[in-house]
Amino acid sequence: MPTLHRTASEMAGIHSLMGLATTPAKRSSPAAPQSPPPKRLCSNASVEQLKVCAAAFRLCPNPTHEQMEGIAMRAQLTPMRVAAWFRDRRALQTWVLEQRRAHPTTPVAELVSSTWSRAMMAHMGA
Repeated sequence: MPTLHRTASEMAGIHSLMGLATTPAKRSSPAAPQSPPPKRLCSNASVEQLKVCAAAFRLCPNPTHEQMEGIAMRAQLTPMRVAAWFRDRRALQTWVLEQRRAHPTTPVAELVSSTWSRAMMAHMGA
């Protein structure tokens, strides 16, 4: 499966859409967060397509079939891809809420960053 490498500015835009800081805060804590639920590490959607999906998600995290088709047309993605994005985004939102409950003093950006680093190392066989 081909992977899509994101530039630093694209990742900053994605983090901004997700409400995350672009640079994780430093903190020394022995408690490590659990792994997030998403299995894919890369997305083939453009930043503009992600912005359309994120804006729609803020308005309605559980759109109807008709709304999903409208979002897909606006984002120029298939309804199936949009449905998968919404499913994964709801899973991420649930994971973030669970991590915030388990680690209330750890910034969300740090939770995501440390977990992402571990996932990338595991993916690359390190």
